[in-house]
Amino acid sequence: MPMSSYTAQSIRLAAMRENPAIDLTKLIDFEDWMIIDSKLRGLVSRFSHLVWREYMTFKIFSESFDTGSSSGDAIDMSSIRMMRTGAQLHLILESSETDSLVPMSLDELRTWQPSAEGNKKRIAWAYSGQYIFMNKGTGLTTYGSLVLRYPELPAKIVSGATAIQLPEGVMTETLILQLHKTFTKRYARQDVDTSKEMAQLLNQFYTNYNIQKSEEEIVADVAALT
Repeated sequence: MPMSSYTAQSIRLAAMRENPAIDLTKLIDFEDWMIIDSKLRGLVSRFSHLVWREYMTFKIFSESFDTGSSSGDAIDMSSIRMMRTGAQLHLILESSETDSLVPMSLDELRTWQPSAEGNKKRIAWAYSGQYIFMNKGTGLTTYGSLVLRYPELPAKIVSGATAIQLPEGVMTETLILQLHKTFTKRYARQDVDTSKEMAQLLNQFYTNYNIQKSEEEIVADVAALT
C-alpha cells in the first residue's frame, strides 16, 4: 500500500475539523505532540502484523560483534527503533559472504553444528530479546557485510514539523478520527461518539487486506483504539 507523508501539525489541524469551540490560539503544543505520538504508535503497533511491509527499512552492520556468548556472536539491537509488538516479528538478514542465512530459535542455534557438511557455508541466526545471535559455518572466515531489513517504528513526534509516515487512506483517516475525539474533549470539553465511524474505517481497513473480521472483533479494535 502506498505511503503518504504528513506533518504532525497538519494531522492535528485535520483532527480539529474546524470545530468553532476550539480556540486554536490556546493549543498546548508539547502535550499535543505527545498525544499524537502515543496514538500513532498505538495504531501502528496494533496493526503491525498487516502494515509491516510498508515500514520496512534496513541497517548495515560492520563486523564489530560481541563474542564469547554461549549462543554465538551477537548484534546489539537495543538502539534500533523496530516494531517489536504484534503477532509476529518480521526480520530479514542478508550477508555479502553467503546467500544461505538460516533463521532459527535460540535453542536450535545453541546446538547448531558449524562444521557439519551442509552448514559450512551458512550463517545461522536467532533473534532474542535485544540481540541477534549468530554463528557461521567453518567454511566462512567472516560474516561479511550484514544488512538487516526490519519494520521501523514511526519517528518520534517532537514538534509540529515532525514527518508522519502512514499508509494512504484508512490508516490516516483512523488516526485523525482518534485525535478528533481526544482533542474535542481536551479543548472543547465535548464528548463525541466516534465508534460508528471508527468501526466503518476498520472494516474497510481489513477489507483492503482481504481479511474478514466479525462484528465482535471490530468492536474490540474500536475499544482498544478509543
